[in-house]
Amino acid sequence: MELNYSKLPEKVIKVFTDQVKTEYNNASFYKAAQYYCKHRDLDNFAKWFCKQSDEEKTHARIFGDFLLSKNIKLDMPSTDTVKSDFKNLKDLLIQSLNGEKNTTDKITLLTNVCLSEKCFQGFNVGLRMLDVQIEEEKEFIDLLERVKILEDNDDYEFILDNNLGDEE
Repeated sequence: MELNYSKLPEKVIKVFTDQVKTEYNNASFYKAAQYYCKHRDLDNFAKWFCKQSDEEKTHARIFGDFLLSKNIKLDMPSTDTVKSDFKNLKDLLIQSLNGEKNTTDKITLLTNVCLSEKCFQGFNVGLRMLDVQIEEEKEFIDLLERVKILEDNDDYEFILDNNLGDEE
């Protein structure tokens, strides 16, 4: 006999499961970004994208752990094939920002579903993760602002990479 400590509405289970998939897709995208940067000798960006990939896996665990805390079996969703053909660093950063905005929209949906289903613990998880998303979007916006300032310089990617290393 399976114990069910807290029955979650199916809609809540679905948005949390979908969010686990989204976070693992993001992790794969950032791993592809890491490899792209490493190939282009942008070593500090490669390290930074590796860290981003790890953070996305942590986010996936947060959403998955919520389901597990409610004794819900998580059927691990498969991830999508991620795009890894970037024109340049600016293109990569734009795609990254768009991905983060998409993730913010999905977490907003998750919080709305939780609220409508009166799943307040899930709602709180969503709110905490929305705060994280705001910071992640800001990081990419800041990097793109730096690109805008420097992109007329042929070596802007390497300048930014060196500056990123100075911040570590």
